Amino acid sequence: MIFALATGAMAVPASAQGRSDVPGTRSDTSTLDSAWSEAAASGSGVRVVAPPKLFDKAFRDASIARHAEDIAKLTQAFVDLGPDVDPREAARAARVVYTYVDQLVVEYEIEDSPLVHNTKVNFGQKPRGLCWHWAHDLDIRLQMERFRTLEIHRAIANYNNIRLEHSTTLLGRRGGAMEDAIVLDPWREGGKLTWKIAREDTRYNWTPRDEVFAYKRQMKERQANAEHRTTERQDR
Repeated sequence: MIFALATGAMAVPASAQGRSDVPGTRSDTSTLDSAWSEAAASGSGVRVVAPPKLFDKAFRDASIARHAEDIAKLTQAFVDLGPDVDPREAARAARVVYTYVDQLVVEYEIEDSPLVHNTKVNFGQKPRGLCWHWAHDLDIRLQMERFRTLEIHRAIANYNNIRLEHSTTLLGRRGGAMEDAIVLDPWREGGKLTWKIAREDTRYNWTPRDEVFAYKRQMKERQANAEHRTTERQDR
């Protein structure tokens, strides 16, 4: 499914028009810190990630109007996660998700199905747009909101079988289980946001990213040990 932005008020070329780093445009992020932290994949430390530069307020307002019905549904889904979820945060989160996905559609130059776009990214014909790009960038954008009652999760599916490994970002009730959080997946439909409770997502069996990284480190260590034993036998 191709997500068309070149209609009505959403017409924004993939250059820098409407970006907050272009003189004369507005940004709501001027008071935000200049760096954000994400746990390094190795688990050995923290790396600093610059916050994304957002398209201007006119772009976001047009996106909100375009997705008004879906934003209301996602807001209610966040509220339904539990009585301790702040409805104002739920509404803000839903708006942020939809408007930032719209921005990434433009930045990634989405024109094709996910697998075709993946191929173009891998051959250097498109800048970004693999599933983990969507997950990483949405994760960083949500971190900017510093939610008090909502919590960000990262998960990976198909990491231990022959199917295409898939990454996603989830947003759930703070302190709640990842399985009860909401999957936020713009990749699977080529820029159209798919969202649902993780335990109800029958297409993918989601595993917390930290567990996947630990599993892969363990497999790598086992392989290295096996190769070392083979080398020792050959040297005797």
